Amino acid sequence: MKKKLNVAIIGSNFGLKCYLPVIKKISKLNLKIICSRNIDKIQHNLNNINNVEYINNWKKIFEKDIDIIICAVPPKVQEKILIFNYKFKKKIIFEKPISSRLNTSAQISKKIKEKKIKCEVNLTFLFHPLFAKVKNIIKKNRLGKPINYEINWSFISYDFNKKIKSWKTLERNGGGIKNIFLTHIFSYCEYFFGPVKLRKFKCEKETFKKNIFKKKNLL
Repeated sequence: MKKKLNVAIIGSNFGLKCYLPVIKKISKLNLKIICSRNIDKIQHNLNNINNVEYINNWKKIFEKDIDIIICAVPPKVQEKILIFNYKFKKKIIFEKPISSRLNTSAQISKKIKEKKIKCEVNLTFLFHPLFAKVKNIIKKNRLGKPINYEINWSFISYDFNKKIKSWKTLERNGGGIKNIFLTHIFSYCEYFFGPVKLRKFKCEKETFKKNIFKKKNLL
């Protein structure tokens, strides 16, 4: 019988709302640690999870018998965790963007490759069965050979809509439309069609029911 993989989650928002339910359903994963700076506030809601250690300092995780670390934290915290892991080389699943700055993200990505650290960026839909089917249709030219493609992209953001001030709405902190949303679009294009080169784009604002939304058309 194969040994279960010990897992630690860092982050109490997305980590508990999205990652935790999935971990519970995968039998070969064994949740060992939940880490959050607000751990005292959330621990009483997690009493139904057996044999889990609750800590508020992510550095302590690296002292434990942990096989996989899941990061669900703001970019400025995440970059510190990824850099700290250079020495330990733990397997890590992390969010995008990698850090709060493009240059820092490029440096971290390069270092991870050099040190051969096993990791995965959370781009959930790339693992969806329907994505795999569409990719197969494109690859085998079942509808003809793709020559070019155009993206008409529009979205609604709760944080932007409500004018919430947090890292998610501040580009300098790793948030903003490009860092959080556009990364998905480019990753999907590359998944379906291969490496992407942006030829031109235009950006517009549209008002709908007194709410301002962003709309981008990428050609």
